[in-house]
Amino acid sequence: MRALTAAELLALWENGAALSAPRRALAILGNAFPDTPAETLGHLSIGRRDDLLLQLRALAFGPHLDATTQCPHCRAPLELALSTEQLRATAHAAAAESLSLEVADHTLRLRLPDTFDLLELDPMTDIATAEKTLLRRCVISARCGEQVLAAEDLPQPVLIAVAARLAEADPQADLRFALTCPDCNHRWDEPFDIVAFFWREIEAWAARLLRDVHTIASAYGWSETEIVNLSPARRRIYLELVST
Repeated sequence: MRALTAAELLALWENGAALSAPRRALAILGNAFPDTPAETLGHLSIGRRDDLLLQLRALAFGPHLDATTQCPHCRAPLELALSTEQLRATAHAAAAESLSLEVADHTLRLRLPDTFDLLELDPMTDIATAEKTLLRRCVISARCGEQVLAAEDLPQPVLIAVAARLAEADPQADLRFALTCPDCNHRWDEPFDIVAFFWREIEAWAARLLRDVHTIASAYGWSETEIVNLSPARRRIYLELVST
């Protein structure tokens, strides 16, 4: 894994604007792992993928994250100070090719969901249906006694157990914070999506960079490529010189 250059981040922002979140994740990883086949990256478990994205975010923008949310009860705003290392504390996805599960006379072999699974989900489908579809895609084989079952025939209690087994094996895939509102004392679990968070930061960074490019280019006549390839420290100095 290598850090992304300013030119690569800018190209990611431009080319990824119309992409879905799973494809944005693969685009970021593809730039950081240029020698790794896209097929390999797409088959990383969601937890392993998100762990790599957290590391890349630290390389791009530093280890500290400032996030905001709202209390779902009283709508009071909350500010969160986080770190990538703190968010990676649960990064220990199962290394096994498959997982086993025995529940309610059912014996199953499972695999962890990956980005290709997410790409197969219909974006117009409601969340509950999408979750069932995802869980069923992760069933390699299923039996009830001696009877072989299709994933579509598994009863809801078994699917619930499948979800719990996958979450236990890959906790980084569904990262949540236990929060308490300081205003009304309401408690809830807040999800954290590194793909969405990192992409919002890339968008904000790209907007700032292009403004800086405009300012420096207007003063010196340099090309966008020349300015983007400057180190952040040198760009900052030129901006200060322009403003004096």
